[in-house]
This record gives sequence, structure tokens and C-alpha cells, in this order.
Amino acid sequence: METIQKNAVVQINFSLHTSTGGVVDKENGFSYLHGHNKILSGMESILEGKSKGDVVHVELAPEDAFGEVVEHEPIRVHRREFGKDFDKLREGMGLPIQNSNGDYVTIYVENKVGSFVNLSRNHPLAGESIVFDASILEIREASPDEVMKQTVIDGREDNTGSCSCC
Repeated sequence: METIQKNAVVQINFSLHTSTGGVVDKENGFSYLHGHNKILSGMESILEGKSKGDVVHVELAPEDAFGEVVEHEPIRVHRREFGKDFDKLREGMGLPIQNSNGDYVTIYVENKVGSFVNLSRNHPLAGESIVFDASILEIREASPDEVMKQTVIDGREDNTGSCSCC
């Protein structure tokens, strides 16, 4: 496989930065299965069709990175719902939950006020443009087992459905 396309196992070195230069995430030798929403949509779109040795540098619009800010009331939850884990909650922390459709989604700790935590559907970087730099190290066709399991079997992959930043 010469170019990045669906069902390619891709290994990259990458970094994500805010527009002010703050490091969001940085990985060397990161492997993922292309075309299965394993990294940010903007990252995947930019990498589509690239070849081994290619280098990319692009600013991702909010909708291609962590999404636009969706205005809504925060979800207010009392500490008893978290038990002893309440003290471990930190601003910006993602919490996977199962919605009424049975799908897993991530909500984020907005802040803690007294005995309550305010949760948001917005990623802490929602509404921000993100700078994506990457170099393509390797490309290979995924095995049938990797495609079936939608994960890289013989490499490092963040199986959260995105890059390790979210």
C-alpha cells in the first residue's frame, strides 16, 4: 500500500498545538487504523492520500479538531454520584458515559463548586483552531483481523476513538 487510505495501518510522528503554541499532544511512532475515526477528523482528512515520507503542517478549524462550542447549561452532579472518585475529578478531564441510545460519549469536567461538579458536552479545546504537524513513517494494509476489530494489533494505538489527546 503506497498511500494512506481506508484500512491502512499508518505510523506517524505528530504534534498538536494551540494557535498560541501550547502543546495539546505529541507522539512519536503512533500507529492507527485509517478510516475508522481513530484520530481527529481533520487529521484523518489531511493524511488521506499521503505517502511514506510526506510531512504535513496545517491549521485545523474547530469543526475538524475538537468541535465548535455548543451552548448549553452545564450538567450539575452532586459528589455522592461519584463517591470517593469525586476528589479525583479535575477540570478538563473526560468522562466516558453511555447515552440513552447505548452509545459511549465523553463529557468533560467544567469545574467543581463545593459538593457539585459541572459537566459539559464541550471538549476543553472546543472552538479553537489546532495546528497539526506530522510526518508519515510507515503505511501498510491492515490485516483482516485488524479491520474486524478496528484496531492495530502489532503497534501502539490509542483506542479511545481519537488521538491520545481526547
